[in-house]
Amino acid sequence: MPQSDAQGIIVLDGADCSGKTTLARHLIETYGARYLHLGLYKDLFMHQLASYRLAERWASRGELVVIDRHWVSEVAYGDCLRGGSQNPISLRFLDRLFLRSAALTILCVPADHESHLAYFKENKTQRNERFDEVAVSKVIQYYRWLAGISEREHDYHVTNYAAVLRQNFSNRLDFHVYDFKTDGVKLEEYGRFLMSLLSTLRATQYPGGLDERSTNFAGHTRMATTLLVGERAGGKINYPFGSRDSKLSSALWLNRALDDLDVSEHELCWVNALDGSWTETSTELLELLDEKAYRWKNIVALGQTAAKHLRSCGLRENKDFLKIPHPQWARKFKYRDFDWYRNLLGEMMGIKY
Repeated sequence: MPQSDAQGIIVLDGADCSGKTTLARHLIETYGARYLHLGLYKDLFMHQLASYRLAERWASRGELVVIDRHWVSEVAYGDCLRGGSQNPISLRFLDRLFLRSAALTILCVPADHESHLAYFKENKTQRNERFDEVAVSKVIQYYRWLAGISEREHDYHVTNYAAVLRQNFSNRLDFHVYDFKTDGVKLEEYGRFLMSLLSTLRATQYPGGLDERSTNFAGHTRMATTLLVGERAGGKINYPFGSRDSKLSSALWLNRALDDLDVSEHELCWVNALDGSWTETSTELLELLDEKAYRWKNIVALGQTAAKHLRSCGLRENKDFLKIPHPQWARKFKYRDFDWYRNLLGEMMGIKY
């Protein structure tokens, strides 16, 4: 009988024939995990967001969820085969959401390129594979580069956030590499390891991030050093500063600035100052300012309203927190001077561009 105490989200990513299906089957059979497999859709961003929300709902209600491919696949296959991702800036927003849910992302990357490719050739005759050997070889090499196993060997496009992810890979507690040649022969042991790692990620996260009803928070408190405080949630994407590349907004403006500054999402936590009624200070902000539970290297208020609420909580501007204009204000009244805003944001976070 499957074990029923496992809870949370595990994302399995990697090139074709890298062991994802076998590992997913083990987690399903052993721990009773729910399973989601992402395909290709015209509006990929909304499909990715919807699948995250579904996984979040299941995990919030006590279940273990295994997702076969998500935003990292879009990075790898987009860069290798399509000249770049459909949503290169919004990738960091999707990363922000999985951090919020204390999800564990497993990159299935066999240590040996040639044996992986040979395994693909063998299996290609037994099942319908979308890509040929040349394409899969590029993707294998890309995942090896992304996980820090090898240096870049192919002249493929590299989305900026992919480079940021690779640079920070070893510092992230939510990413781990799986080799089906070594780890796959001891799946029972590896499964227990994943459950322990996932449990630790969830135990060290702000509880609001694990609750589907509390959408006014993103990021992971164990890894983050900077708390970004906005004003209130807006639009259809009801998480802090959610954006898609195809719609110009203050969220996209801010996310572009962070991308230019090469900031990794694991370094950030996000919260809005106003609660759902848009009148009172949000519960999430009050809880995240508890010095006994969370210590922030930087607290940055995005706009006057956020600064006002931080002051009402007893924080002192320019001492306990720094203020930067809200990106919506910057777009309207600084004549869309993106470079000015990006540099100012970087200064507030101690980054020189």
